[in-house]
Amino acid sequence: AEILLSPTASPFHAGRKKIREQVFAAQSKRWGVPICLANLVGGNTELIFDGGSFLMDPDGSIERCPSFSSHVALVGGVAKSGLDAALEDTDEESLQEIADALILGISDFFQKCHHETAVLGLSGGIDSAVAALLAVEALGSEHVRGVGMPGPYSSIGSQEDAVDLAQRLGIDFQMISIQESYTQMRSSLEPVLGTGNWGVAQENLQSRIRGTTLMTLANSMPGAMVLATGNKSELSVGYCTLYGDMCGGLAPLGDLSKQQVYGIARLEKFRGRIPDSTLDKPPSAELAPDQVDTDSLPPYEQLDAILSGWVEQRLSFQEIVDLGIPEESVRSVIRLIEISEHKRRQSAPILRVSPRAYGVGRRVPIARSLDGWQLPS
Repeated sequence: AEILLSPTASPFHAGRKKIREQVFAAQSKRWGVPICLANLVGGNTELIFDGGSFLMDPDGSIERCPSFSSHVALVGGVAKSGLDAALEDTDEESLQEIADALILGISDFFQKCHHETAVLGLSGGIDSAVAALLAVEALGSEHVRGVGMPGPYSSIGSQEDAVDLAQRLGIDFQMISIQESYTQMRSSLEPVLGTGNWGVAQENLQSRIRGTTLMTLANSMPGAMVLATGNKSELSVGYCTLYGDMCGGLAPLGDLSKQQVYGIARLEKFRGRIPDSTLDKPPSAELAPDQVDTDSLPPYEQLDAILSGWVEQRLSFQEIVDLGIPEESVRSVIRLIEISEHKRRQSAPILRVSPRAYGVGRRVPIARSLDGWQLPS
């Protein structure tokens, strides 16, 4: 043979491009002939196909086509480089690659499902801001509609951040208060639940009113679909509300850790698109007075390290503790992961960008014993 041709549908995840090129470099060297990889571009529900076709020579030199877009190239007409030059991605480059993958995934999903407009709640927080930003990049600002839904504990600053974001992105925006609906629902339930603080039930009621509002708006608009804006960190530990903020037809951030969400927001490409106040303030669901996420969760740096170890790397309890993370935090987070499977099973489809995403990448029974095998006694 003078050349080997490999038409393929190799799905994307962070770091996959390096692995793919290393495998083909080894095979090209082994057989002593060039290998041409032609990879699919587009998506299939959760999976994203990044393209990135290339011609690999036995000496390790490579001719690459662009990723995340269709492209036709003649051999010899694309700049050739050494393989090693592509294997040193910076954090910025890795995050940019993930952002590009999500933009392609959103665009392809909407096109194939015959939807035109994305509807999403804008809380003034980082998750909804990044989800809106990626939706605009994928669909165009004229096809994204933001909705602010302030409730009894929403800060003025967050409401102003939501308005500011919509203006920066150039999207249609409406402010619809849930205060009256929340008050009426409380009044209806007080004969049963009492007039005091209902705890998490009181918090989730606000979230479910917002979910109903978004779904109703989308139902009234031909070709519209709600985007769920939750991230992998919160979905992992059940820090989300069924039929509330989990409402939607697609979850574009569902395979991103909280730190990755911030990382994408701070990419140079997106400088000035998200308000600085959104980037700088402590994350909060604003479902209770003076609430911040760390009231219920460990710091995200610690939480994301545990999630990476347990879910993506499949490390044991002790191996995660050996990374220097407090044992009680590891035990608590793993317990939350394992008792929250029922929520993840009802999640909107999650675009996969990691080696092990929920849904296609990690399937476990909902009803199962949690004793004896996950954690030491």
